[in-house]
Amino acid sequence: MLVTSQFIRIVLLIGCLLVPDSGVLCAQSKASIGRVRVTILYSRHLGAHGMGYSDRSLTELSQRLSPADIPTIIALRADRKLKVGAQFALASQCGASILPVREAAKQHEMDFLDAAEVMDLIASYARCAPDAREKARAMREELDKLRQQDQLRIAEEAKRSAENDARIQENGLKMMDPNVPKNSPGRREKSLPSLSESDGTR
Repeated sequence: MLVTSQFIRIVLLIGCLLVPDSGVLCAQSKASIGRVRVTILYSRHLGAHGMGYSDRSLTELSQRLSPADIPTIIALRADRKLKVGAQFALASQCGASILPVREAAKQHEMDFLDAAEVMDLIASYARCAPDAREKARAMREELDKLRQQDQLRIAEEAKRSAENDARIQENGLKMMDPNVPKNSPGRREKSLPSLSESDGTR
């Protein structure tokens, strides 16, 4: 069963709170995050457009990181300074990153377009095995379909929400309109003739 990076982070947090000597565990987790962060930042190189990431970065990241770092890399994407670098770091792990990236996109921990870019990097990275590159191309197509389905779901939810808001607003206007008959029990009782009036007696 595929374990999501979110679940891994939750387990780590619970471990920090419940496991005896959890201070050591938390310190080790922070040290791992710091190591991965520095590794990504130091893989940048000066190019035609300034400091950035390239094939050389992919090679360096593949040597300094491992598949065990993938959940940490995904978590570090929240830092804008590391967003592009994290994509290269994920791509450097080739086939090991494909399913975690897909799951992160499905859980909205990563944008579908960013996940697709990771697949493009894997597919074009010569150091990745041919089967991993082929799987990345196939996953790229799947991510496009998942993105379209997600957009359709969001549009449908927005439509339902707008319809509900319009219905609530319409009902509110009816309640405020004095010309609309109120269906209260007291008003119905006043509109009904009494028995004495119906039989002509007083």
